[in-house]
Amino acid sequence: MDEPRRLLVLGLDGYEESVGRALMADGRLPNLRHLRDSSVRFELDHGVEIFSGLTWEHFSTGHSPSDGGPWSAIHFDANTSEFLQMPTERTPFLDRLPVRTVVFDCPYLDIGKVPSVQGVVGWGAHDSGVPTQSQPPQILSEMTERFGEFAGHESLYGFSWPSAARTESHGRLLAAAARQRSDVAHWLLSERLPDWELALIVMGEFHSAVEPFWHGWDSTHPLHSLPSAAPAGRALAGVYDAVDEMVGALTDAFPDASVLAFAMHGMGPNQSDVPSMVLLPELLYRDQFGHPLLEARTDWETSEIPMLAEDEPWSPSVVQQLRHPNRRWAAVRRRMRPASPAISEERRARSQSVDWIPAARYRRYWPDMEAFAIPAYYHGRIRINLRGREAREKVRPEQYERACAALTTLLEECRNPETGRPAVKSVRRFVESDPLLLGETDADLEVIWEGAPISLDHPVHGRIGPVPHRRTGGHTGDHGIAWLNSPAFEPEDRGRRSSFDVVPTVFDLLGRPTPEDLSGHSLLQPAD
Repeated sequence: MDEPRRLLVLGLDGYEESVGRALMADGRLPNLRHLRDSSVRFELDHGVEIFSGLTWEHFSTGHSPSDGGPWSAIHFDANTSEFLQMPTERTPFLDRLPVRTVVFDCPYLDIGKVPSVQGVVGWGAHDSGVPTQSQPPQILSEMTERFGEFAGHESLYGFSWPSAARTESHGRLLAAAARQRSDVAHWLLSERLPDWELALIVMGEFHSAVEPFWHGWDSTHPLHSLPSAAPAGRALAGVYDAVDEMVGALTDAFPDASVLAFAMHGMGPNQSDVPSMVLLPELLYRDQFGHPLLEARTDWETSEIPMLAEDEPWSPSVVQQLRHPNRRWAAVRRRMRPASPAISEERRARSQSVDWIPAARYRRYWPDMEAFAIPAYYHGRIRINLRGREAREKVRPEQYERACAALTTLLEECRNPETGRPAVKSVRRFVESDPLLLGETDADLEVIWEGAPISLDHPVHGRIGPVPHRRTGGHTGDHGIAWLNSPAFEPEDRGRRSSFDVVPTVFDLLGRPTPEDLSGHSLLQPAD
């Protein structure tokens, strides 16, 4: 390999290769197509770590959860029975890469922990995982004065499928945000901070588009027949077009740089929001107390597709269907006042509440439950009220295996009434070691759903739901991609590798020693 050139790393957050290929076949995405065809190409396998929801922390640190990182951004305080979403608390791999580096909007990369790195984070990233900050500090105000606030804020986590008009509007905003991001990135790298050896630019608009617009792309999606589907399909393609323009602008502007473009995993239909956030906590509640808390609205039960009004938000509408018996709450609340929380006040001040997730609204009943559902964004997650670990201990250690087996049977008995098939694909033990050592981001059991059930049938506990869909897209794609464009390599396909191999490749391309504790191995080296 020749002397290392400077390196432009493009993070394609939420890029789905099947969508890209289809659009390229239709004559669109000329810049991404040229980059792909002129690159050394890899498929990336993110493994089970994808469902931690911490893809960008895996990249920003170079570490897998299996190597000591958290398994979720949602942390559990066993003393207070609270769940809190935490920003990243870990040091970026850039701390050990002594090159002149500029970063723009890489999620979960806290540049405050690496004073030598320049740039801006938390400006318009999808799930930024860090507060908005810049180094030097004045860059953020200069950027805002010149380019304005991020154009996509309203649509960053857009919920739009009940409204065709809102879907179309959010699509326009995200495409405009991608073009604005292109202008900002070009200014940062060519004018404001031009003396770089490594530039790391992440484009989150793919991610922000797939989650609300997938039903417009996927003809098999249950919501594909809605009026919002056609504008959703156009919006998704339009965002891909806008990011394609950005890729072309950056690669044309810096022809002296090698380019490494990557997406850690693919995207697809959402299979988690309703079952993990709503159905699972209700199932465990009914199994414990023998009566329902969730009562589906009559219009949801009688409609082929449970609908929301065009301006009706998802979470409050679902939470309103939880019929809390107030007489129980006063007694339980008194038992939920521990002397000291396990999560420090300093960490608590930096956290975000997840009380909007319906599973969190069952918290008042957890002290009386043997097991409860953790608020989750992906697979269902169950925590057992284990004596010696939880403040509200209900299950003795010698009963733990029995509790796990009973929960597994309970879940395997559930059917998806839309298909008549089992609603659960598998139940995975989260840890095989001592359950008393379970961490604050861990669960005892992980529930992998079969498809995307919006209701459950159980032979004892009856029908749970239906509940309207939330996000239509999710983190269910087959694989990610890595494309390396450099004069040192001939274009070719090199098969499938681990997503954790991307960070070691950055060290390798820049001619720097790769730290031995990183989770992967350079893509330039043979696979293990």
